[in-house]
Amino acid sequence: MNGLRLLGHPLHPAVVHFPVAAWTAAVVTALGAMTAGFVDLLAIPAGSEAQRRALRHLYLMGSTWTVSEVDLLLRFLSPAPRPAPPTGRKAGRPGAARSPAPGP
Repeated sequence: MNGLRLLGHPLHPAVVHFPVAAWTAAVVTALGAMTAGFVDLLAIPAGSEAQRRALRHLYLMGSTWTVSEVDLLLRFLSPAPRPAPPTGRKAGRPGAARSPAPGP
């Protein structure tokens, strides 16, 4: 296989673990890992079993990453949760919060 190499070793297997280990930097490292994997995919002979497996891996990991990033985006775009409105109940007794305190 003639994909991206670093010191004679395939780059993709070396960088795919960073998105898992460093969640805060997952977007950048995942994009790097995907780029290296895509270059490796282009070096696999067409129609081979290795290409079929690599394509399944690409579809599964790409879908997983996309769902994860959409979830993260929706969390940032959603408004902050609001506190529940008061119900007028205290200690499980109806109307306790509105009742005047008993006099001496």
